[in-house]
Formats: sequence, C-alpha cells, structure tokens
Amino acid sequence: MAVDLADILLPDELADALNAVMQAQSEAEAQLFRAEGECQQRILASEHGVRISRTRATAIEVEILGLTSFLEELENRGVLDAYVARRRAEVTSESRALFLKEENS
Repeated sequence: MAVDLADILLPDELADALNAVMQAQSEAEAQLFRAEGECQQRILASEHGVRISRTRATAIEVEILGLTSFLEELENRGVLDAYVARRRAEVTSESRALFLKEENS
C-alpha cells in the first residue's frame, strides 16, 4: 500500500508563523551584513588615521632632531644664550600682550 501526498496545506497560523520566521531571519541577515560593512568602513578609516598619525609623528620627530642638532651646535659654539635672548626679543616685540613670570631665587 502506497500513499501519495501531492499537496498538503498548512494551517494558516502555522504558515503565517513560518513566514514570520523566514522574514525575521532575512532581516537579521541583512542587518548583520550592514553592520559588518559599517565595521569594515570604521576599521579602514581607523587604519588610515593611524597611518596619518604615524607620518605626522615621524615628521615631528625629524623636526625635533633637527632643532636639537641646531641648538647643540649653538651651545658648542657658545652662542646659545645670545640666540635665545635674540629670539625672545623678536617674539616679545611682536606680541600684543606679554605676561612675565617672576622667578623667586
């Protein structure tokens, strides 16, 4: 004896529930893909920001090393104090306001 089922109709409640589950799963997968895309964009932006910061830090390091070398040369020649005094005079002469801190000995 063989039974052949060609068309089985689910009760409406069960069909609605299955459709709701499938729709929820599709929405969850879409949200997951969107979230992954946003995270990838943030990661790429962060990596780019890190590269920029490293480049800036390297440039600042080179500048500091150059200034250090220049100031050491002035110190070795015995003219560092005169250079600092001249630079101080230049800066203060161009200032609109000047605040001096008195140092107590």
